[in-house]
Formats: sequence, structure tokens, C-alpha cells
Amino acid sequence: MTRQLGAVEVAKDKVLCFVAPLLGFEAFRKYALLPIPGAGPFFCLQSLEEPQLAFPVLRENELAIEYPLSPEDLRHVAATSRDETTCWVVVALPADGRPLRPNFRAPVIVNEKKQLAAQIVVSDESPIGRTVNVAAVPPERRNSAAGASTAPVRSALA
Repeated sequence: MTRQLGAVEVAKDKVLCFVAPLLGFEAFRKYALLPIPGAGPFFCLQSLEEPQLAFPVLRENELAIEYPLSPEDLRHVAATSRDETTCWVVVALPADGRPLRPNFRAPVIVNEKKQLAAQIVVSDESPIGRTVNVAAVPPERRNSAAGASTAPVRSALA
């Protein structure tokens, strides 16, 4: 049972174990990536240990970025190549209705095949602090993020 999405059944092979836990939430290691109905590219990173704990996330490609992962980053999730992983960006939901803000400094790396995940901290500060503007994704990179409404994300996870 989740506070935000109601009753959700998660298949055993979809449970992610965080080997490097989310910063500030070290006690919780089991999560699932759940689509948010009506929210296009947004997913909910839902704790399976604490129903109140959920984070809106976007795949890195939805923001037209790609994290250069080090061999150490890949080892965290038992991956041997970048192709075995997906990076997700945790998005903050300001309570006052301001634009959503991605946390570019601490992406979540997922190896779905091995069901492992890790949050890493990157040192490159160039994309930090940009607001999510899915309409600004270059035309050649546009996909489901372009024009997506954030209202369903706010209502599902507020």
C-alpha cells in the first residue's frame, strides 16, 4: 500500500535493492519504479519498506542529459557497461507551486536485470539547479517528456 498511488502490487523481479542508499534515507533499501498515471515520463520511486516514502523521478534522457558513469559507479550496481544501466533524476516538488527542480548532483543508477540501484554524487556541477522544462528538450531528443504535464505528479506525490 502506498500513500500516493494506493494499493500497488510489485512483482518480485521488479524490486530494486539499493546498495548505495538514497541520501538521508539510509534505513530504506527496497524500492520499485512505478509509473504515475497521467504523468507521461514521470515515475515514482516508491519505498517498499515505508509507504509514505516516494520520490518523483525522470530518466536522464527525458532531460536530454547523459551521465558519464565511472567503472566504480558501474560496480555499485554489478554492471560491466553503461548499456546495462539506466540513470534516473530525482525531482523536488516545491510546496509553493514553483517549477519542479531536478537533483542533477545525485542521480540514481539502476541495473534492472540485477535488481540493483545506487545513488551516487557527481562532481560535475554544470547542469545543477536547472528547472525541469520538458518543452525545452531539443526537437531531435523529444519523446514523451515534451509537453508533459506536471500536475499529475504534484497530485500523486504531494
